[in-house]
Amino acid sequence: MRIILKYLLNNIREKKFRSVILMLTILLSTALVFSSLTISDTLGRMYVEQMRKYYGSAEIMVSPKRDSPSPFVSERPASKLSGEVEYVIDAVQKTGFHKEKNRTTKLQLLGIDLMDLRLMNPYELLESKNMGSFKGNKIIISSKTAELLNCGVGDAVPIEIDGKKQKFSVAGIARPFGYFVEFGDEHMVVMPKQSLGALSGIQRNSNVLYIKTADAAEKPAVLDQLRQLYSRYSVEETITDEEIKEYSGRIQMAFSLVVTAVLFMSVFIIYTAFKIIVIERMPAIGTLRSLGATNRMVSLVLYLESLLYGLAGGALGLFSGIGILHLLALMAKPPGMETLTVTVTFAGWQLLAAFLVAVLTSVLSAAVPIRKVHKIPIKDIVLNQFQHEKEQRKIKYVFGAAMLGLALFLPGAAPFGIALLVDMLCIFLVVFAMIIFIPLLVGLTSHGLSRIPNLSNICKISAKNLRGNKSANTNICLLAISISVLLLMNSTGGLVVEAATNLFRDMKFDAQVTVDKTGRSFERLLKGTSGVESAYGVYDCYNVEILNSGTSIPLVRGVDTARFDNYYEFFLKGEPVDYLDRLNEGRTIVVTDFLARTSGFSIGDELVLKTERGAQAYEIIGFFDSIEQLGGMALISEKNLKTDMKLDYYTAVNIKTTGDSLAVQKSIEEKYSVQNPVVSDMAKMREDTIQANKQLFVVLTLFSILILAISLIGMINNLIVSFLERRRSFAMYRSVGMNKRQLANMVMLESIVSGLIGGCAGVAGGTFLIGIVPYVLEATGFVVSIKYDFATYWIYVVLGTAVMLAASIAPSIKTSKFSIIDALKYE
Repeated sequence: MRIILKYLLNNIREKKFRSVILMLTILLSTALVFSSLTISDTLGRMYVEQMRKYYGSAEIMVSPKRDSPSPFVSERPASKLSGEVEYVIDAVQKTGFHKEKNRTTKLQLLGIDLMDLRLMNPYELLESKNMGSFKGNKIIISSKTAELLNCGVGDAVPIEIDGKKQKFSVAGIARPFGYFVEFGDEHMVVMPKQSLGALSGIQRNSNVLYIKTADAAEKPAVLDQLRQLYSRYSVEETITDEEIKEYSGRIQMAFSLVVTAVLFMSVFIIYTAFKIIVIERMPAIGTLRSLGATNRMVSLVLYLESLLYGLAGGALGLFSGIGILHLLALMAKPPGMETLTVTVTFAGWQLLAAFLVAVLTSVLSAAVPIRKVHKIPIKDIVLNQFQHEKEQRKIKYVFGAAMLGLALFLPGAAPFGIALLVDMLCIFLVVFAMIIFIPLLVGLTSHGLSRIPNLSNICKISAKNLRGNKSANTNICLLAISISVLLLMNSTGGLVVEAATNLFRDMKFDAQVTVDKTGRSFERLLKGTSGVESAYGVYDCYNVEILNSGTSIPLVRGVDTARFDNYYEFFLKGEPVDYLDRLNEGRTIVVTDFLARTSGFSIGDELVLKTERGAQAYEIIGFFDSIEQLGGMALISEKNLKTDMKLDYYTAVNIKTTGDSLAVQKSIEEKYSVQNPVVSDMAKMREDTIQANKQLFVVLTLFSILILAISLIGMINNLIVSFLERRRSFAMYRSVGMNKRQLANMVMLESIVSGLIGGCAGVAGGTFLIGIVPYVLEATGFVVSIKYDFATYWIYVVLGTAVMLAASIAPSIKTSKFSIIDALKYE
């Protein structure tokens, strides 16, 4: 056994290039698997850090609702839970404005005691003056806000609150950390609670409570008790698991898709490498077997070799994976959040899982070639009679065609509950079909090229050399799969960006104005504002429980059928006018197609909704497409929503503008500053959404490039092995008059043809995969239509050819330098 192990280590040391290739393959796949396992946690932590600026360590927030008995909230009821909560902090939140000649800056004001702020959301001052007694008209601002307002400590800053202008002294400038991290146009100001309360007419009252439980595990129970104590107030978690999952879920799904492709290719590369290793070791295996070594012992040596590759590649891959995770987190940082601290998050089990994947990928990929050795008699090994070309079986093409047929049919026919699993399976079916059909495509191309008249002999020889060449077929398969995955990722990125912006396609207005406790009177005021063409108030209810199904509708919107289609363009399944008119006929409801499929709803079903007036039954009369609230949305008549939910105020007012929309929005903020309007520009929201999604899919493009890198590694390995296998045939060409340059040209032409075939096959396979992507996205709430960018397909074919040429450089150089005599003696 000692001799065998020594032989094993010597072989690894002698075949340095192949050993490096195998370890690089395992390293990259391990790094990407680790990144995929951990990116969701890292993005989730990034979202939590983003939200922590508002809430710090607080887990629960209590605030007045529109129908609350008072605009204030008292901490006294919460104090009854003193043994179950760590703290209850009362504060005042308002919006203020700093106005200069040509600019109005909106400020988020927080009135709070500094001891409470330090307890909930620690801060760090860069400069301070007269901070000993934080009372009166003193404020703390961030360094970013100080730069914007061009002020320093001790300076007076005028702030307008509820239409009244007051000067405040800058007592401190804080580092952009915690509450003072500012994203985009946010500007945070802290002032004494009593001062802000007095200026706002709240006096010693508060309008928000922040609560942290003594034991996080008891948070659900504390929430239930608080909801009883504050039954007519809003009692919500500051950050929910659902929000975190929503933030990171889709990118996690896309990463998993890419990593699946990476693993598949890694298995393919390791499998082909060990096929070659087994063939090269046959003389030594025959010697060992003839000296008494058992099949089990010989297999154990080969398995140990694959294990060593897995251990080494896996260990290096973990270090690389942490680096890639850092890079992904930086690239996934939302626009306008430069000051957000990025901290990667991973657990020990994720390190272990990625390492085990590396080891298992290496060992299991090598298992099939190793097990085949068992079936070869010693006599055949010694006489070198173990390599027999298997007769091509046409039945496999039938299987390949069946796979493609299933990949086309199943995505649209699969039940929603298993749709995502079926869609992923169909992606694998397309890849397996590519592997089956590519050798046939190579053979047909080779035959066709060799029959072209007036084609040079070198070109014809190059074409014929590809026929039946296993190394060439393997390389073309690797290249085609890489190109198809790259095409898939780029197209998926475009489809997701399109789907995300479909939300804004549905909205036919320029801005949305949100004001507390506003109704038709404010809507009329907005209509009379210069530059406002029209206005439409919207009534919304969130998380409406369906009593007879045990689920809920994330958003129910009231519809004024006379005006709704002027502001929204939902794609209704049927005649839109009929549906909108029928909403006024009794209690009827239209739900999203996604909600219908996830809950199994059909037209005519009754949904018993939990309302303020008790249980109310609504009949489903139709479906529509929308990604608002991730596709969880329903429409009922405005009259029914107001009556059943006892709504007195609009959720928001949508406006259409004439001329400069941004100027109109600024005018609204200034004119109605007493009401503290929040004006959202739809064009800016759309651009921010596009930018955020594009940024995330840059990460996926990086993954795709790494897939090409893995393919390149595998192709270089196969081409060098092919060079070694073909040395005798190269010597024969040289002996009949082919010079070194012609021989090198022949190898290069083979690479060009292989690249063209691989590029074309990759584009064809990618086209099939793109057809599956809309179903994958639909299973996660996105509704998109297929878009094929045929004009860019030539880029992928050229890229495939370039990659294959790059992989052939080293073999071409070796081909031009080898000796005829040495080649003829080569065994």
